[in-house]
Amino acid sequence: MGPGRTLDPGRTGHPWEPLDTGRALDPGRAGRAGGQSIDPVASVATVTWLVVINLMSTCCMTGVIWFVQLVHYPLLSEVPVPDSPAVA
Repeated sequence: MGPGRTLDPGRTGHPWEPLDTGRALDPGRAGRAGGQSIDPVASVATVTWLVVINLMSTCCMTGVIWFVQLVHYPLLSEVPVPDSPAVA
């Protein structure tokens, strides 16, 4: 195991979480390792961009599905029956 990690049976939580190295929890740390704090504005902006990207991807895939349903599948009816296994 690497430094700062243990499989202490008395410890709760996931066994691969980094251990606190004895530093007292101060309000500046806000419970995050290294004293990092969460910027709520940046978090909202990140989530907003992820939602926008997800929506754009969903619209593109919906377009592909509609194209296949309306253009590709009807064209399969024009293929002669003996050739259909080769086309499909």
